[in-house]
Amino acid sequence: MKKWTEAELEAMGFNKVVIGVPGRPLPIMAPNPDAYSQDTAYRLESIEDANNPLVIWSKRPYAEVVGMIYRLLPTPSMLPLYYETLQLLQVENERRIQFYIGKHGSGKSFLGRLVGDILHPEGAITINCADRDLNELLFETVLDVAANPDLYSKINQRLREGSMNATSVASLRSVVGSAFHSDLGYPQIDFHKIGATQRHTHENEEGLTETEIIFSDADTNEVVETILRIAKVEGLSESASFMPIKSRIGMLPTAFMEGRVVHLEEYNKCKEGSDTALHPVLQVFNGENTKCTVYGSGGLSFTFNNEEREPGFFCYMDGNMMSDGVATHTLSASANDRLLPNIIQDMIKDDWQHRWSQLLTGLPIAILYKSKKDQWDQDPDGFTRFLLMIRSLGGKKIPPAQKYYIEHWENVLDATDIISSYNKLYDEMTNPDSPANRQGKYPELFAEVDEAFYNMAGGSMRRNIYYFKMAMLGRPATKQPHLSQGYDLSASWENPPDIDYRPEKHRPEEHMGTNIVDIFYRDMVRLTIGLGKINLYTRLKVAQESLRMTKPELSEGMVHDGAYLEDLLNADPRENDNSQELQALLCRLMRAEFPNVRMSDNDDHLMTQDQIRLAIERTINYGHDAIHDPRLKYLMAPNFAPLATVENLIKPYALIDSLPSSQYTSLRVREKDLMGLEHFLISLALPKIGFRNQRSLWTDIIFQAIDSPLASLDEAVLISADESDSGLAMTTVVTRDDRVHLIRDNKKNNLLVVTGEISVAAQNLLIEAEIDYIDRSARNAKTRIRTFMNRASIRLPKEFNLYLMAAFFHRNLPENINPTVNPQFLEKQNLPSLLTDPEIGAKYPVYATRLQERRLIDSYLEQSQLMTETQN
Repeated sequence: MKKWTEAELEAMGFNKVVIGVPGRPLPIMAPNPDAYSQDTAYRLESIEDANNPLVIWSKRPYAEVVGMIYRLLPTPSMLPLYYETLQLLQVENERRIQFYIGKHGSGKSFLGRLVGDILHPEGAITINCADRDLNELLFETVLDVAANPDLYSKINQRLREGSMNATSVASLRSVVGSAFHSDLGYPQIDFHKIGATQRHTHENEEGLTETEIIFSDADTNEVVETILRIAKVEGLSESASFMPIKSRIGMLPTAFMEGRVVHLEEYNKCKEGSDTALHPVLQVFNGENTKCTVYGSGGLSFTFNNEEREPGFFCYMDGNMMSDGVATHTLSASANDRLLPNIIQDMIKDDWQHRWSQLLTGLPIAILYKSKKDQWDQDPDGFTRFLLMIRSLGGKKIPPAQKYYIEHWENVLDATDIISSYNKLYDEMTNPDSPANRQGKYPELFAEVDEAFYNMAGGSMRRNIYYFKMAMLGRPATKQPHLSQGYDLSASWENPPDIDYRPEKHRPEEHMGTNIVDIFYRDMVRLTIGLGKINLYTRLKVAQESLRMTKPELSEGMVHDGAYLEDLLNADPRENDNSQELQALLCRLMRAEFPNVRMSDNDDHLMTQDQIRLAIERTINYGHDAIHDPRLKYLMAPNFAPLATVENLIKPYALIDSLPSSQYTSLRVREKDLMGLEHFLISLALPKIGFRNQRSLWTDIIFQAIDSPLASLDEAVLISADESDSGLAMTTVVTRDDRVHLIRDNKKNNLLVVTGEISVAAQNLLIEAEIDYIDRSARNAKTRIRTFMNRASIRLPKEFNLYLMAAFFHRNLPENINPTVNPQFLEKQNLPSLLTDPEIGAKYPVYATRLQERRLIDSYLEQSQLMTETQN
């Protein structure tokens, strides 16, 4: 076999990836000498060897490969075999083939894709062998179009002109399959595709490229016979007198020459006996022979020679157990001897937990935690940092939902333990051949479960993946009839309902627990009592309640000290950690704040996501001096400094109300002392403290400004001070870049922001914080404001529209018009137009300043008071 030096491999575009060394151990399962059951057959260990680590050469960069190996770690039941596969992937190994047999949904195909992804950016070349003649893998029989192009051109010309006999067209269509198309607006046949395989490349849900082989659905010999028959009718006999066919190299030799991983899926469902021609090839792949030559028609041949093999080649094969059905057949003894099949054991509880943690977080959190349990128990924050690092290793952006569950990994461990316990029990009860059923543990289920039912409705990882994807989509709430009364259903339904639904605001983690519980329960009912299996339903319902999966309906039912699945996985609507997006936005603004200071292009060098999270946690309990001036509030906002630390990353900034009163004149803040627009908006969207900042936007100075005993009875004044029983509050804030109108619906915890254009990154941050941002210049701005107001005031009297407009004019005044003198003016206005009018200036706004020092803040306040005293 050919050997390569490291320099040669690097010159060929391969990167060296060392796996399983001290400091970077890889969890693995090894035989357990103390085993007493299937669940204890293996024990958790780690590959951790500095002298003899695993070394894999890949066309991917190191970080990408290592990230995939840890993120996509196979289930514990497959890890012993995965360990062997990783060893075989090392280029010095002569054996370049591995065959796995297991039940459906055991992860065979998953591992095949992973092997391909580890070695090549376009993954494995997947070939489904079910019902295929495996000789087609070696050679393809195709039309020799180049030998007689005139015939095929004439057929397509007549199809285009519509001059071909309808019977002839029907005959051709029936045999050429997908080679017939009308993409150009008229019928045509791609004769070069007949008998040939096609590569189909697409991106999967993990963002990885998959390459699948699509076999031709046309038989070349049958097409030739059909063309010869219709040639007489169409006057093409002379052209059709010469119709050669040819053999060409198939996908298996092609993958061998390209040095790709080839994944032969459903291998033992091929046409029986058709794998015989592959036996000598398998002997080359397993290193038993150095080379072999295979022959096609027309003298075509190909030699598989290990001396010429590319280093990236590997043949991964999988097949189902014989119990899967009649389509699965036993391979010959000689084939099994060459392949040495690896049998995947049945799913155990740890497998279910492993896969569920991957679904929720993108990481096998359960096994990563157990592999260093003592260390992570002492340093839980360190485990969080480790998980976030691994999840993003290789340039992966962490989806917000996965990031949330990584941050709450303790809940994930508890929740996945609940689900996996139920999965194990469900599989045990529905499988008539399970040890529990064979031992008579569930005698009442004897008449309700059989092999046919288990094959249809038994425990399967694919079923669980389906449940998870349904939960991610979200589930509309349902109501019982007595809770769904009082609607006027006779009104016209001609127009769409006025519902402000926006997919970009969907946060699947908010209701993930509720959705998963609902899906499990509904499907359990459908597959048990829905089919008349009362005893199975009763058993599974009790299991769901005892495992904390569903809550008992009666208060006197089972009581648990631990949290229920629903509570463990449902996210707090206010707890939205988006530090990854926030980091990028803050670093961009910091660079803009200090244009003359040299700063690294790497955001982590300016501030890390971990710093942001710690700074937010620190700020939650942050205190500052008591505020005695009614015009002053503080906004906890990011502090732009060239050197960011946890202590100085978030600081209190002064919010100064400019409303005049009997004590103070109105004041104006210099532009250079104002906070930037995006800086201000970020503070309202900060995780955990943004909500508190929103409530700081209102002061009670307006009561002094009105200076009337009736002020506290004026609904518009109460709205301006955030004291209204309606829950509505309105104000206007001025920043360095623009003014900002804000309306808050306290009862629904919704905030509307109307201002000028901001960056897409800032918009996304507001969306994640569930803040409705509206660009006043947008075409649909007024419609969106109207929708927000309709939702907020749906149960309020109509006169509240006037109160809101009056509240608007406490802060903003159009030129030469005083609404208090001209009350008819209010009746002619509408709030959406006022909020989006660029000509109406803010007369008495709240100023969002960049002032932190009390001395500077006091100088503004004292100046306003001094002016009043001078006037007096």
